[in-house]
Amino acid sequence: MSNADSSVYNLDNKTAVKTARLNLEGAAIVVNLSDTTGKLFNAVVKDTRRKFALSQQTTDSGEVVNFIMKGQNHLNHSDSASVALCLNPDPQWDIHAKVAATQCNFDFSKFKISELRLTCAAGQMNVKLTPVLESTDVEITATVSDITVRIPQNAACEVHLESALAGNDFSGFLKKDENHYETPGFATAKNKVHIRANCSLSSFKIERY
Repeated sequence: MSNADSSVYNLDNKTAVKTARLNLEGAAIVVNLSDTTGKLFNAVVKDTRRKFALSQQTTDSGEVVNFIMKGQNHLNHSDSASVALCLNPDPQWDIHAKVAATQCNFDFSKFKISELRLTCAAGQMNVKLTPVLESTDVEITATVSDITVRIPQNAACEVHLESALAGNDFSGFLKKDENHYETPGFATAKNKVHIRANCSLSSFKIERY
């Protein structure tokens, strides 16, 4: 449903959903994700000129939610749409986001994230992770972008990096080899974050809070 200023998208939660995946695509938008919902998925778009297609599939591996912007031809607009996303906190989530000219503020500290795949061109991504699963796999591909990942001070994390003319900051990490970094005690930690980043002409840093 929608009103003059916004459009609302919802998917009801099915009983005993254990795993789910969100496929998100958009351009020239500001995306904020931090709050939970009793539904499986909720989104409020504060610009009715940006239209999204929302769909859901049930597969053998869980629910798949597709939230895809229609006609991603807004790169020349000086304004931007604000999108507020909410997810159900019960399933383990895989998040696949592909965006351009977009600012994404993803606070996943209330969610169980098993896989995070981010593709960003000419944008900014701020990601906060709290590893509550044994393994959280993160894959980042960025071009001309500013990427910041925040993890708890005591979180175990490793980074494998490929970069071309990129600025990187991994304070508190031990350099294992030319492109591999780990936090102290990573090998024996129970819950681990594995990050693979391919950054071109981008800034990529990890902050520990």
